[in-house]
Amino acid sequence: MVTVTTASEQAPSLFPLISCGESKDPVIIGCLAKDFFPASVSFNWKDESNSSINSGFKNFKPVSRTVSGDQSYASASSQLQVTSDSWNQNKPFYCEATHKSNIKSVKLQKRETVVKAPIVSINPPLQESTTVNGDVIIVCVLNGFSPNVIEVRWLKNHNNSIESTIGEPVADKNGSFRATTFISVPQSEWDRNSIFSCEVKHPASNFYEMKNTSKSEVCITQSSAIQVVAIPPSFESIFNDKKVKLTCRVSNMPSPDGLVSIKWFQKGNPDKPLDTKQEDGDYAGGYIVNGVAEVCADEWNTEKFECKVKHNELAELKVVPLYKTNGGDLMTPEVFVYPPQQDELSQKETATVTCLVKGFNPKDAFVKWTYMEDPLDSHMYINTEAIKETSSTGKTTHFIYSKLTLPAKDWTDGKSYTCVVGHESLPLQLIQKTIDKYTVRAVYMDEEEDADNIWATASTFIVLFLLSLFYSATVTLFKVK
Repeated sequence: MVTVTTASEQAPSLFPLISCGESKDPVIIGCLAKDFFPASVSFNWKDESNSSINSGFKNFKPVSRTVSGDQSYASASSQLQVTSDSWNQNKPFYCEATHKSNIKSVKLQKRETVVKAPIVSINPPLQESTTVNGDVIIVCVLNGFSPNVIEVRWLKNHNNSIESTIGEPVADKNGSFRATTFISVPQSEWDRNSIFSCEVKHPASNFYEMKNTSKSEVCITQSSAIQVVAIPPSFESIFNDKKVKLTCRVSNMPSPDGLVSIKWFQKGNPDKPLDTKQEDGDYAGGYIVNGVAEVCADEWNTEKFECKVKHNELAELKVVPLYKTNGGDLMTPEVFVYPPQQDELSQKETATVTCLVKGFNPKDAFVKWTYMEDPLDSHMYINTEAIKETSSTGKTTHFIYSKLTLPAKDWTDGKSYTCVVGHESLPLQLIQKTIDKYTVRAVYMDEEEDADNIWATASTFIVLFLLSLFYSATVTLFKVK
């Protein structure tokens, strides 16, 4: 029996096939020719110079499927192996499918990776999370990061590492990744108020953060009422972003579902809300949502703002004001950088460089360290909070200490480090002081030269004084005779 088909000729649709995972060596790419008739197609691969590639590919035979009645269409695919070096260099490859007299081509090229730092939140144990063994579960959630390589470590009381479980990062609809990690700890450790920390590093974005939780911290933040607070922007965020972010935090919610709206307004203009975006915050005894709006620095310096929150569990509209407060007289900081002590350097392990920032007002300032103009990781140094003090003139000022810890060899090799200070009173809102072993040696040599000059002057004065005294005694003696 001979089967006669009435299906009409149809050219294929051509699609690229690219893996979403990490690049391996070799990288396998492909193309899919779909829904063509008759079931005969040939593939050809070309490189960036439009030259044919004659090896490293594999073509798969067409597979037909019946659509309706005697009408059927075929699909076929082809794969090509390329080196990870050429793929990671974003070199393009082209797959051509020839069907009858019709030629279609599709370009395959590595997608540029969008780098995003994670948003980290730590969730303390829930009452119903106790395991059969009497342990409690603490969960750390990592959201919105890209690429998907991330490092997580759990600590107890900031020192002891804890065995943990982490799931494979899962891609979301935006191309970012999400991962969850948790630890199981004895109930007694939790009741003892041990501090548990989720330490996260995302190498691609140079991100580092440590989130902590403990029983006392959870108890402090827990209360029955929904809380609404307005968080002023820091000077550092204004300096870095060149814009002002107003944050309205709604916390201690049993569920985010009851939140109707968060809106920012410029005071006196209630009919025109600012563009307010809602962002999920950390879980700390209840759900948290932040309402964030952006304004210009000039507006922040002169205007007042209000956050208005509607929630089903609030009896009425909650209104919270926010404006820049006058912190008193504007005082410019002085910056002093101090080298490591010789006792520490003699141990050949670490070198501690300190930066004292004093005499400034208002208290909002930031301190960072750089090496060769590149910022150092924040975990390499520790800053105190701005501490209030009274100046010799009776004015209120503040000071900050920053401690930078280095390998001793970096200091002895003569590497230079810079303490960078930001404050609104400075002419360019920034001042910096650089230090290395050579500048320290030069200062000490100058001090030694000053001391030598003082001693030479004093010695001359003593000699002249003695000569004068001897001359006076001699003259007196001759007069007596």
